[in-house]
Amino acid sequence: MSERWTVALRTFGRRSLAGQFLAFQLVVVVVVLGAVGVVSVAQSTNEFRDVRGTRMLATAENLASTPIVRDRYTDPVAAQVLAPEVDRAVALSGAELAEILGPGGSVRASSDPSRVGATMSLGAAETGRAWFGDADIDGVRSLVAQVPILGSDGQVRAIVSVSEAYPSWWDLLGGAGERLLLYLGLGAALGMLASWLLSRRIKRHTRGLEIAEIAGLADHREALLHSIREGVVAV
Repeated sequence: MSERWTVALRTFGRRSLAGQFLAFQLVVVVVVLGAVGVVSVAQSTNEFRDVRGTRMLATAENLASTPIVRDRYTDPVAAQVLAPEVDRAVALSGAELAEILGPGGSVRASSDPSRVGATMSLGAAETGRAWFGDADIDGVRSLVAQVPILGSDGQVRAIVSVSEAYPSWWDLLGGAGERLLLYLGLGAALGMLASWLLSRRIKRHTRGLEIAEIAGLADHREALLHSIREGVVAV
């Protein structure tokens, strides 16, 4: 690996001064655009988390307050009885998954029937508080909102969970708006054009001389100035 880097550096060093400057400028442009993209993704993720989390928490609270859910969550056939309710919650919130969990996290009813009987991690809801945050569901990072269903004694009897997987980076960039992608592309084009023009200007002002040639001229001038006294005496 080190030999490859050595060869690459030697190849880069053999390029013209203008070419090296252009390459460095292009690297700077790429780094800046990458940073802008990362910041945009982070902002979109935070916005998704805040907006969607609040909406899913409201949906979970509404589902937890539904009379049939409070009355039948312990029913042996809760998966069938509560199926219409969890499906309705998904349709209203736009989430991917709505479930009724036992105090230990066991899924009693779900909008995805294949998850009935599975176990889900619990957050602050198992302590009796509603919350929303991040969790892994079947290995997928998801935004989860959970609301406890409390018994008359104040103990947690069941938990309503509404979740949605985080969108991909590309979806987040798209969610930031088509204008952002347009601005990134326009910025890249302008940055590359400006780098090319600047490299041409440097090449013109240095009269096409490369680094080694400029250094040679400087050494020659310094040697000439140091030896001028001997030359004057000799003359």
